[in-house]
Amino acid sequence: MRASQHWEPTVAIVIPCRNEEARIGPCLQSLSSLQYDHAKIETIVVDDGSEDATGKVASSYGAKVLDARGRGPSAARNLAIRNTNAELTAFTDADCVVHPLWLRRLVTALENPRYAGAGGAQEPFPGETPFGLLVHSFLSLMGFLGGYTKWGRESREVPHNATCNALYRTSVLREAGGFLEGMWPGEDVELDRRLILNGHSLLYVPDAVVYHKRPATWWSFARMMYRYGMSAGQLTRKYGIFRGLYAEPIGLLAALASFAMIAMADCRIALAAFVALLTAVLVWFKRKTGQSAVALCGLFSLTIAVWNSGFILGLVRSVPKRQGAGKQ
Repeated sequence: MRASQHWEPTVAIVIPCRNEEARIGPCLQSLSSLQYDHAKIETIVVDDGSEDATGKVASSYGAKVLDARGRGPSAARNLAIRNTNAELTAFTDADCVVHPLWLRRLVTALENPRYAGAGGAQEPFPGETPFGLLVHSFLSLMGFLGGYTKWGRESREVPHNATCNALYRTSVLREAGGFLEGMWPGEDVELDRRLILNGHSLLYVPDAVVYHKRPATWWSFARMMYRYGMSAGQLTRKYGIFRGLYAEPIGLLAALASFAMIAMADCRIALAAFVALLTAVLVWFKRKTGQSAVALCGLFSLTIAVWNSGFILGLVRSVPKRQGAGKQ
């Protein structure tokens, strides 16, 4: 590799995982192709109580393997933060592979001292299933509301980057106390919320790409969305409505109430309004993705049902008290 003229701080790449024997290998293999000084990269796989050969596979790729003993992704990441001397800490997941320029582009973003962290885009996993591609299209369409995936090709400040594709200054993570242990999912949203409240800024870098595997079945998608909804409810209880997505239940109730009032006045008008709205949604889905508009509407309807169910439960569940990475 030619000598780089770029800033090249030391970086720990952290991958928390549990029972990922089949997927951790491709993830680690992709890291070997990073266009970065590999002497300055420390790869840390945190085995969170796996019952398969996840740890052995990770070790065979030369990764440093830590044991989180089934305490969850937040504790796993915090364990890595406590056990690295790297200046920066990057996160991805076992069901991702990274672009060769992924790390370079995130690190370059943090040359600007204004930013405590940066994150990038998610693209479909190589060889993704048809259903996985459908889910990816749906998540991309909904990115304007949830922010999990993002629209646009311009770098910009954001309130959150998902930890499947994120880089932070290690000192900032320690000062913040790391991730909220006992919370999953949504622990990355909660961390970024604390960073923002503490005056830090985060940057989105669209050309820093990871390729992310999506749920393979309707059932696994529903479970994922239910968990997301529950964490959203917990965070709303803790911080109030600080994301547009968390106002969705109020909007949904208002829409249902309005529809009920119209139906009481004239069922024909209500039916016509429903058909018009459904047609508009189908056309929009089809034009944006080229995917089956009916299937996308199915995902949308399922999401509305299970995400809001989880949200309601999350509102009545307390958020765990913070136990973090702390300082070395």
